[in-house]
Amino acid sequence: MLLVDEAAKFQKELLLFKVDFEKAYDSLDWGYLDAVMGRMSFPFLWTKWIKECVCSATASVLVNGSPTDEFPLERGLRQGDPLSPFMFLLAAEGLNVLMKAMVESNVFTGYTIGTENLLSISHLQFADDTLLLGVKSWANVRALRAVLVLFELMSGLKVNFHKSMLVGVNISDSWLSEAASVLRCRVGKVPFLYLGLPIGGDPSRLGIWEPVVARIKQRLSGWKSRFLSFGGRLILLKWQWKPNLDGGYSVRGAYQLLTSQQPVALDVAEELIWHKQVPLKVSIFAWRLLRDRLPTKANLVARGIITPEFHLCVSGCGGVESAQHLFLSCTVFGSLWSLVRSWIGFSSADSHHLSDHFVQFTYSFDGLRTRRSFSQLIWLACVWVIWTERNQRLFRNSKCSLPQLLDKVKQFSYLWLKTTNCNLVSNYHSWWSSPYTCLGIV
Repeated sequence: MLLVDEAAKFQKELLLFKVDFEKAYDSLDWGYLDAVMGRMSFPFLWTKWIKECVCSATASVLVNGSPTDEFPLERGLRQGDPLSPFMFLLAAEGLNVLMKAMVESNVFTGYTIGTENLLSISHLQFADDTLLLGVKSWANVRALRAVLVLFELMSGLKVNFHKSMLVGVNISDSWLSEAASVLRCRVGKVPFLYLGLPIGGDPSRLGIWEPVVARIKQRLSGWKSRFLSFGGRLILLKWQWKPNLDGGYSVRGAYQLLTSQQPVALDVAEELIWHKQVPLKVSIFAWRLLRDRLPTKANLVARGIITPEFHLCVSGCGGVESAQHLFLSCTVFGSLWSLVRSWIGFSSADSHHLSDHFVQFTYSFDGLRTRRSFSQLIWLACVWVIWTERNQRLFRNSKCSLPQLLDKVKQFSYLWLKTTNCNLVSNYHSWWSSPYTCLGIV
């Protein structure tokens, strides 16, 4: 950071306070957020929309694996909501206004950088990473404590002083320790991390960058430890490095793989799981199914998670619940395929292997691409319905009949097509009896 380097170079005293917010998203006060948007002159309609998105949230908790009844929330932002980072930036604007007011009223003295065209800097903010800067003085220490407590009372964002850090440049350790005791925080040293990068060290030294390199290596290898999402691992697992003619792997082979313009040939069934009108979570589920990565009882027994006496199929058919059995061989769930074939009006050769079954089901129609795309979508809907029904029986002790499962296949397929702007010729009820007529491919 330029400020730390300049202070060290010109022997200037610099006081830095790195703020740590305690569970920042969980404690934000909604009334404060509304007041901030009002002071920033947001339109009334926009403010109303934001309040509806934030204040209408409900939540439930898992007790012994089962969710409780939903209850309304009274404060905080939802983790994972794409709107939450924007809302937090609005909330953090309050601290920005407070710091500017403190500087303008000479209650807090920022750090002045440069020798000509002097620039005073009192704080740096990036999302929930906040760094307060000033000169060495007891007035600044007291002002820091006051402004953070005031901001906490206003916004509900609690500052965790025990995890916050006070750092000094050209300031004695004894003075820093005394100031840290007033702020009730810990003392840090240069270099320290801010936004994931070391601040205040010599960038030409390799040791400064070792923590950064270690984190990069950890992220690059994270897919092995399941740190990446399924989508992230899918991208990595699509790479195939085939051996040379002598069975070895060479640098030349890797170069040819990286520079080749030819797409890597994938298994036919794995190409079929990606359908533009099917939700991504269903395609990822199908990928796990074809790779035998679902938590079926047979797989859970193999991993030592459950004991062998609990490995039977949830349908009560008496078979071992493997993926092949659950989706194809089971006398209960496997019977769904015959109902589906009767509904769409074609016969398909049965296979006892999931990948072959998927390919045969999809390519039962010759020539017409629209029909193949439709049968591909229906197969994905079927396996999705079977898996969700299996989970309902296992975890909620509820059961649907085969005709009800067929209705779910019809419902999912219709909604997927409709929500992706597919122009269905007829309505929802006509879909039940004649899907091809609705699609206009008869």
